[in-house]
Amino acid sequence: MLLGLAVLLYVAYWAYAGLMLKRGVAAAVAAQQAEGVDITHGPAELHGFPWRIAATLTDVRARATPARGGWTWRTDTLTLALRPYQPHVVRVDLAQAPHRLSWPAGARPFTVTAQAARAEVAATLAGEGRLKALSVAVEDARAESETATAPSPAPLPATLGRLTVDYRHKALLDPGPRDVTRTLSLALDDLALSPETRLPLGPDLSTVRLEAAVLGDVPAERAPMDALRLWQVEDGRARVDSLTVAWGPLRMAAAGTLGLDAALRPRGTLDTRIAGFPAVIDALENQGLVRGRDATMAKVLLGGMARPGPDGAPRLEVALTARDGVLWAGPIALMPLPRAPWVSPGAPRGVPAVQPGFSIDRDGTIVPDR
Repeated sequence: MLLGLAVLLYVAYWAYAGLMLKRGVAAAVAAQQAEGVDITHGPAELHGFPWRIAATLTDVRARATPARGGWTWRTDTLTLALRPYQPHVVRVDLAQAPHRLSWPAGARPFTVTAQAARAEVAATLAGEGRLKALSVAVEDARAESETATAPSPAPLPATLGRLTVDYRHKALLDPGPRDVTRTLSLALDDLALSPETRLPLGPDLSTVRLEAAVLGDVPAERAPMDALRLWQVEDGRARVDSLTVAWGPLRMAAAGTLGLDAALRPRGTLDTRIAGFPAVIDALENQGLVRGRDATMAKVLLGGMARPGPDGAPRLEVALTARDGVLWAGPIALMPLPRAPWVSPGAPRGVPAVQPGFSIDRDGTIVPDR
């Protein structure tokens, strides 16, 4: 009798949780639509009884308004699932079908089609649906992109061995500028891009490892630009506890603190240990990112600062500093930093973008509009 009642109650709970999952999907779609992203999908099919509560969506499509970037995304199938004993953790399986993502890039859209042997996202939700934690796991992924300028676009292949991301949000009542509000761990292995990408250090990124924390509050309820500006005004920082990179000739380990300047450009210093820097400088010169005379000076001065590593090759310990849109290696201005997506495209390198209500006069001074 009691066993039968327990089974009946569990079946009722499973059905109720499944209904809540479907309602959660509908609420998320409505919230995105209010933000300028229109999402459509076929009927949500519930399955997974008794140990999982899963909803499989078919013909999933998303389209952003021009103000939100004008991108589109489509996949034939994806599955959202949760476990009855962890109803606050939603898992999304993205590996069941290819994904096609397009966004404007001149006269023709730039399109990427991707699929992976494994692609999973797990989101841990707090009260009112706020994101508390997020983990991503991707393995054996392949993508093909189409150039936006070629008359007959040719696919540009890319492969990824492994990517894992772990993000945590710490909810504090009144976080100060030195309180840790978010943490991030990232591991990437064997990213191979097409040579057509013409990246400074080659198309193959062997390894990236990152352990970092965000200090200060980045208001999640604000628009991204407003949130970044508020974080900058409150002197928020990103603490890089550990960063290791193996990319082409570069072998680098770094740690330090970064922030944003008034123009929302990166600023701060990373203490680094670098091997392979002569070949890195040559590669930057070949790409036109460093002028010939600057490359020669950098190799001479940095070479004098280097010391032999365990393998006998020169190893450099130097502070890399981002300041005023320029990357400095110790006392040497190495190269202009790539323009961040949020920096005003009309602002020349080294000149801050200004807030509404201000202008830059002919002498380069920021003055209020009259």
